[in-house]
Amino acid sequence: MIWLTLTLTPQAEGVQQERDELFQRFEVAVRDVEQRSVFREIVLEKKVQALSSELEGRDAQLGEVLSAANLDPSVLGSIQSRIDGILQGKNREMREVRFELARVAKLYNTLADTVTRKMGEYGVHDAELDGFQPIRVSNPHELAENV
Repeated sequence: MIWLTLTLTPQAEGVQQERDELFQRFEVAVRDVEQRSVFREIVLEKKVQALSSELEGRDAQLGEVLSAANLDPSVLGSIQSRIDGILQGKNREMREVRFELARVAKLYNTLADTVTRKMGEYGVHDAELDGFQPIRVSNPHELAENV
């Protein structure tokens, strides 16, 4: 019995050390993914804001130019239809960027849920995480404003 204890104790310590190392690497990987996700969400949100403000500025400039030009109504209609086409394209791009932001936020939340579940499966409890909690993204626009 003593022999069994003497041989199994070092093995158990080795397994615990390996588990701790794996957990540390896992924690570093989760933090890295979290940082990249947050950064990407912020970049996408800033892109949406920049496109929105640029659109507003150009729309105001266009209105001033058209009113000052006193153009023929048929020419004005042609210009307005081209501008409407451009604006529709820009609006489509903004929707795509917002969709991508929502998609990344959803993927991040799925990753956080999976990590939490897997840690529970491997016996790593919340108390062992020293207060580490993944950020939950409920609204990607809120996240970009709060970071």
